[in-house]
Order: sequence, then C-alpha cells, then structure tokens
Amino acid sequence: MVKRGGTAVEDLQSEIWRMQLQSDIAGLLNLLRHKSANVRARAALALQVMGANAAIPSLQMALMDETDPSTRRLFIAVLDDLFQLALENDAELPPYQHHPIVSLIDQLSGQSHEQIIRAAQQIGERGAKIAAETLVRVFENTELPSRVRLTAAEALLKLDCAPVEVSLLAALRHPEFQVRRSAAGVLGQLKAAWAVDALIAVLTDPHDSVRRMAQAALQRIGTPEALAAAGSSEPSFPPPPALHVPPMEEEDTRPAPPLPDDVS
Repeated sequence: MVKRGGTAVEDLQSEIWRMQLQSDIAGLLNLLRHKSANVRARAALALQVMGANAAIPSLQMALMDETDPSTRRLFIAVLDDLFQLALENDAELPPYQHHPIVSLIDQLSGQSHEQIIRAAQQIGERGAKIAAETLVRVFENTELPSRVRLTAAEALLKLDCAPVEVSLLAALRHPEFQVRRSAAGVLGQLKAAWAVDALIAVLTDPHDSVRRMAQAALQRIGTPEALAAAGSSEPSFPPPPALHVPPMEEEDTRPAPPLPDDVS
C-alpha cells in the first residue's frame, strides 16, 4: 500500500474504518491474514462492531492459524460475541447459556492431541454445526495422527456435515454388506490412513467378503499399524487381472497362387 504521510499500518487502520463504514466484510476478512497482528486484531474488531455473523467461518480459520497470544484472545472474544448474536437471531441453534463452542474451537488448534480429540467429541455431541468447518480443517490436516482425524470425522458425521471422503466412514456401518464392502474398498484405493482404526473394526464384520476387503484395504494403505492389523509385514497388492489374448492363427506357408495374366 502506498504511504500517505504515515506508516503502512496506520494507512491500513484508516482503510479498516472505511471498510467498516461501507460494510466491506470481504475486505476485512482478507486483513485477517495480514502479517501485522495489530491489523488482524483491528479487522476482527471491525467485524465485531458490524455484527458480521457471516465472518464466523473465516474467523474460526483465522483462530486456528493465529500464533500471537493477544490476537488469539481477541479472536476468541469476537467469535463469542458473534456466536451469541447468531444464537439470538437463529431459533434453530441450541440455546447455550454460556456458549462453550468458542473455547472448543480454540482447543482444536492446540498442541495436545488428547485435547483436540476431546474438543471434537464435545462439538459432535453438542450438535454444534457452527464449528463444522473447523472440524473439516482438523480432518484434512495430514500431519495429525489418524486417531485424531478419525475423531474429527466421527464428529462431522454427527453434525451431518461430512465431506464425501468422511461419508465412507458411515458406509462402513451400512446394514447391507455390499455397501460396507464397497466403502472399505474405496478407502483402500484412497489410501485413507485416517480410517485405519475404522477398517480394523471391520475385520470382525460378520460377512467374509467385507472382512477380506477391509484386510486388502489395510494392506493397500500400508502404514505400520495397518499392515500389522492386516497380518502382513509389507503391502501385498492383488495381481492385475490376466488379459485375454486370442490365439494367433498359424502362418500359412503354402505358396501364393499365381496372379492372372494381364488382360490387354
């Protein structure tokens, strides 16, 4: 940004005032990713003053990424205020007396895996769909252990907000064995390491074809835990189907018949 007699941050503060007056929610959301913690905090405060409930998902994501302690606390306070406003305006949301979801969302971005698991479970039990996008973020984080991602997937299923990949988890419990078998096969094709624990549970399925498919899926996923459960020390992929090649006709070694004489 071009400076106009002040620092770039000062100019941005004036810009934030303008965005607030013009209800420019999109512009303020972009500033939640600014390199200056002061700018990020002021943008969040502007969204709070505007009562911008539409900013809740982006603020949740910003909270997950925020490293500055004071800015994190401010994001939590802004989210709590916006959540309360959303509850007042939406009769379908559960009437929490002291809305705990903000603190649970905060815990989802913590360092303790056990804390993340407990927070995800509580969000699912409370049916707090307002935190679904944050749970998706946890589920998609491949750096987290599979058990943490699986807990996030289970919570998303309870919220009826599961992405397509997570919906396969529900299919593993379908009453029809063909559906369970197909779900296990697709999870194997996707090499869904987050679903290892769920596939291990399927190894006790009453239908033999489902058990065998789950075992093959675990072998294809190939993590040490998956291979140990599948009873294999290394991935064993099924051989490719044999190609049907029709037999070649025997070569005709007889001399070719003479060509007819040209007719002039």
